[in-house]
Amino acid sequence: MKKLSLISILALASLGLSSCSYVHNHHGHHGKKPHDKHTKYMEEHFKKADKNNDGFISKKEHEQCSNTKFSKMDLNKDGKISKKEMDSFKKAKWNTHRKGN
Repeated sequence: MKKLSLISILALASLGLSSCSYVHNHHGHHGKKPHDKHTKYMEEHFKKADKNNDGFISKKEHEQCSNTKFSKMDLNKDGKISKKEMDSFKKAKWNTHRKGN
């Protein structure tokens, strides 16, 4: 019984430490919440996708947005996105995001 309790305590302590690490990593070293930037990005993305400004994204608006993104990712315009093309797109987006544009 003592062995089971000790294992339970160690497992709970391990979970506690990993959640502290999660909070630290997601709040950054300066206490800034990256979620604020993400929320702003998502709001801007929503506004761009909501072409008729009705506060909703219709299936047609979503498809238009997806097609635009697909065409930006398909660098060689062959109708397919390779891993290399996706990685290049993500890298460019990350660099733009880091610069605050």
